[in-house]
Amino acid sequence: LSSRIVALSLLLLLLVQAAVFSVVRISIEQSARGQVAQELAVGERVWRRLLDQNAQKLAQGAAVLAADFGFRAAVNSGDVDTIRSALENNGERIGATITALFDTDLSLRAVGEGQDEATLAPLLTQLVAPLTRQALGGQIALVAGQPYQFVMVPMKAPLIVGWVLMGFPVSERLVADMRALSDMHLALVVQPTGAPSRIAVATLTPDALQALQAITGDVTELPMGDDRLIARNVKLDTGMNGSVRTLLFRSLNEVVAPFRQAQ
Repeated sequence: LSSRIVALSLLLLLLVQAAVFSVVRISIEQSARGQVAQELAVGERVWRRLLDQNAQKLAQGAAVLAADFGFRAAVNSGDVDTIRSALENNGERIGATITALFDTDLSLRAVGEGQDEATLAPLLTQLVAPLTRQALGGQIALVAGQPYQFVMVPMKAPLIVGWVLMGFPVSERLVADMRALSDMHLALVVQPTGAPSRIAVATLTPDALQALQAITGDVTELPMGDDRLIARNVKLDTGMNGSVRTLLFRSLNEVVAPFRQAQ
């Protein structure tokens, strides 16, 4: 009888410990998920701020080139081929692969040499209005399915005599900067009009990237080995040639660990 009582007591003790462990584990995960959600919200603000700062830097570089004496002389020449060559050369100096010149009435005057004006003209014309309203601001848009950040600056002599527009591909360097700043993973997802979505740039490991590519609906979590990456969807307002969104990912295990240590 005493052996049965001891065995029953041990069994009850184990059940109580298991129940407590389960409750504590659930509580830890709920607390960690709440903290992850807060960190991802902060991460979204950091990402948007990084995009704004990058646009300001690009606009400042474009403004310097727009004020260059040689470039202004090329524009004043009135020769379209000379203007196209000057746009291309000046764009290359700061990494712009799309360049264009607009008149004061915001009509397209020329694009950089080697660029397809017929294809670019509709998009560039749409970009002009929002860009003229943003001092040192930028606009995200898709060109041939690739995400670009566009800036536009006035060319003055000393009054405004035209507008210079430049487009820069959103590079891996920018998302790598965000990864370094926030310790979060990023994936830039693009969906051209009438085409399926695809991942343009990502900081994820190959296994995590493969898992992401296999998901067809909304992404809320992403398995990565024995860890889970919690996701936040950040839409970048383009409205031109398709959509661009950023998926921010935060490791759940990295946030859970301090809670478990505290317990």
